[in-house]
Amino acid sequence: MVVGGPEGLFGVRWLRALSLRSRATLLFECCASTRWAAIVTQRLDECEGDAQFYEMIDDVWWLLSPGDWQEAFDANQRPAPPNASGSGSALLSEIAECLRAYEERFAMAYVARGQGRGAAELLLLLRKRLANASAVEMRVAAAEQMAITRARLAQALN
Repeated sequence: MVVGGPEGLFGVRWLRALSLRSRATLLFECCASTRWAAIVTQRLDECEGDAQFYEMIDDVWWLLSPGDWQEAFDANQRPAPPNASGSGSALLSEIAECLRAYEERFAMAYVARGQGRGAAELLLLLRKRLANASAVEMRVAAAEQMAITRARLAQALN
């Protein structure tokens, strides 16, 4: 994680001080959609502050195609099937089974922000999402991807 530059810049000001190539690399590391990273890189100088930057990245994300979203989904580390030994083994087994069912149903890896969520909450969300229509689920996964991207950016820029 990079924490500001030698000039004491943080957030979008620090990101704007980088070369276009460095901006694009950092953005792609936070969200592996080639189009998203390229557009955000080009539009970054329009942002006067962090709030405007985060609004812009959301706007760009929602203008992309499902194929662009899928590119980012595919680059995420897949959740490992939980080890079902020890305490909570029934819960972990059910999560593993639901993850398999999700990939089979939607032909994509499950995308969910895990930070701050316990196993039981994650299982409830996973069960609920398994009932979604494919088009609905694509948008839910896209929203989760943007939450993950925002968290990655916040960590990289602060």
